[in-house]
Amino acid sequence: MLPTVTASAYQTYANTRQALAVSRSDIIATQNLAKGGIEYGLHPKLSALKSLYESRKLTIVGNVGALLEPVTRESFANKSARFPSQLYLSN
Repeated sequence: MLPTVTASAYQTYANTRQALAVSRSDIIATQNLAKGGIEYGLHPKLSALKSLYESRKLTIVGNVGALLEPVTRESFANKSARFPSQLYLSN
């Protein structure tokens, strides 16, 4: 899990996750873990990954997962595409 450490984005994260949100002070800051001007850190239980990430032995790929079938822009727009039931669970 990669919670944000950027102040404005953290508030949105905390409001969305509510009781499940990791305290901002507990998030493990990392070097060069940002996208779109928002900085991210590691969940406290992932502390062992920090050195691997910072030594470039670990790559983090976000927002990936298995779909049930290929999805096109058209099938998404007309709502004919099937998605896993918990696809947006982390949002």
